[in-house]
Amino acid sequence: EWWVQVIPAGLILNEWRIHIFNGRCIGRGLKVQTSEPNRKQPVRNRNNGWTLTHDIAPSNKVRQTAYESVKCLGYNFGAVDIIELNINDNQCVVLEVNSAPAIRSEYTIDIYTNALTKLSQGKWIKWRDKDFNVVDTNTTT
Repeated sequence: EWWVQVIPAGLILNEWRIHIFNGRCIGRGLKVQTSEPNRKQPVRNRNNGWTLTHDIAPSNKVRQTAYESVKCLGYNFGAVDIIELNINDNQCVVLEVNSAPAIRSEYTIDIYTNALTKLSQGKWIKWRDKDFNVVDTNTTT
């Protein structure tokens, strides 16, 4: 059985896909509308006129929520779909954690290639778990 709660569109500020790998934020995408949405299907996906832009950094709260979601499931990596609501200081809600994220776009191929290269070179041996400060590898080295 599935449990679904509808969140009114007016409460949603942003929807993100955050890629966490070995305790680090290696990629992020903000969902943006590119065409007229299908009113019968409120899901924000490609078929309904939504795509991801990667040039906007999410808040630390969004990255922290993604990090904690992947970690609590015991995954080494995952792509977390999160919405920010315009209530309770931009409350974050996890929609899903993808344990096998699609790696088909140039962007996702690049971020996972980079992460696996760093891991294979011994640069990212341990899960990043000190006092929480998520590293966004798109903006820092």
